[in-house]
Amino acid sequence: MAGDAVRDESGNGWYKVVDDYPPRQTTNHQWVPAHAVRRIPRSETAPISPFVGDKRIEVHLDGQVLDCIEGDTIVYSTLVASGLAGPHATPRGQHCVLLKQASRHMANVVYPDMKEEDMPDPNDIFDLPGVPWNIFFDLEGRAIHGAYWHNDFGIRRSHGCLNVPIDAAKWIYRWVHPIGGHEDDFIRSNCRVGTPILIT
Repeated sequence: MAGDAVRDESGNGWYKVVDDYPPRQTTNHQWVPAHAVRRIPRSETAPISPFVGDKRIEVHLDGQVLDCIEGDTIVYSTLVASGLAGPHATPRGQHCVLLKQASRHMANVVYPDMKEEDMPDPNDIFDLPGVPWNIFFDLEGRAIHGAYWHNDFGIRRSHGCLNVPIDAAKWIYRWVHPIGGHEDDFIRSNCRVGTPILIT
């Protein structure tokens, strides 16, 4: 197959989707069936309450709940699946939105030239293309994001991220600052602009 869109021998359409991870793989794309892809209209990614300045997210790990707050009012709430104990624990404390990315390939893949001390535990390997609606809140790569591979919201099970249902992730992505354009691959921020995130 060559090009951005092709038909196979059976007449089925396929689209080439550029992949952002891992950088050492032999190709930087995957082919997906055309019936599984659709354009996202601008209205679906329009910011929610963009002119409200007093926004914050509070995450309560004991209850596995995330609240989106405007002033003193909780405007949205969802269950999360936070990090497991030990090295995968979700970090408590004050954070903020540092980067928003609508889709991200998340993995801790083993490379042929990887040193033994850098290899993940074989039972702990994950490779998840197309993780939706990512809101990164620390420099270690932890994020609030949608999860399509489980429905275990309300219990700890992640590698430090805050997994939420996909519809919740999309709502939060649209609500938090910074605001970005419809076609932005990613939107960078800092704690002067990004919505504060308190994890307790």
